[in-house]
Amino acid sequence: MHLVSRASPREYSQEGTVTGTFDGTMTLEATITNRGVVVEFVAAVEGGTIVGKGIARPVITGSPLAELQGRMAITGGTGRFADIRGRGLTIGGKARLDGTYARVRLAGTVTY
Repeated sequence: MHLVSRASPREYSQEGTVTGTFDGTMTLEATITNRGVVVEFVAAVEGGTIVGKGIARPVITGSPLAELQGRMAITGGTGRFADIRGRGLTIGGKARLDGTYARVRLAGTVTY
């Protein structure tokens, strides 16, 4: 994921590539809160879109990249993913604290 725009110091948009079970592209809206980074995303993959939301907490380790830990839910979709759902999915990865770069893994089970 890479930074596309910044609405304020606390709100930004990212875009990137999705690889794994389904390949495609993703757009993400993020808001920094006192609980962590609240995210909403739309992934455009073959056969439709997948929509989700979650929260990630950056763990600062002294490295230029913070470790990400959190939870995500898949809330809907279109096309072949119109009935997709997934709760309690885990978020892992690394990100720059300024929002210019993130590499994120989403793990868990979804049904569609």
